[in-house]
Amino acid sequence: MREPLEGVCVWTVPCNIVITVTLFRDNRTHAYEDKDWAFVLEDVSPSGKRRQVATAHVNMTQYAGMCQHDLRISLRPLSRKLVSATLELTLSCLFLREGKATYVQRTLFNVLINVFN
Repeated sequence: MREPLEGVCVWTVPCNIVITVTLFRDNRTHAYEDKDWAFVLEDVSPSGKRRQVATAHVNMTQYAGMCQHDLRISLRPLSRKLVSATLELTLSCLFLREGKATYVQRTLFNVLINVFN
């Protein structure tokens, strides 16, 4: 090993993770409301305790469309032991339903967001 303190973690087999993001569109401007997602790199100790090591915030409205996006996200290190971290991924979008969100749906969505934060 050239550098004993340098480490690289690479997953050779692609890991497909399916997420669902709800984007609300304004009928007047036809623009989606911002939806900020946080990608977090965690270290898990042998006892099972999780600790955040690096984070990055991504606005998901930039990638709403019918195509795939190859992303290379630079994460911000939260530990002095970590110099840099990057996340490479392919993001694809599929519109399941377009419709007008009612007041009840938006209220329920805001309640769920507050419960999980």
